[in-house]
Amino acid sequence: MTNKIIVDTSIIVGTYDEQDCWHKQAKELMEKFKELSLDLVLLDCVANETFTTPSLLLLPLNIRFL
Repeated sequence: MTNKIIVDTSIIVGTYDEQDCWHKQAKELMEKFKELSLDLVLLDCVANETFTTPSLLLLPLNIRFL
């Protein structure tokens, strides 16, 4: 059984945007998720919000979709 966690826009934006006020915490959480081998679940509404966030439009993203 795979362990999964639903992530919100704030953690995705915070992970990639070094100017975001939650950057440090978001990076720490993402590392913890990786350590625990959690699969991230991105809901469609979160994906829409994330990929239309102005700060992310200028950042190169290394995201793979399953």
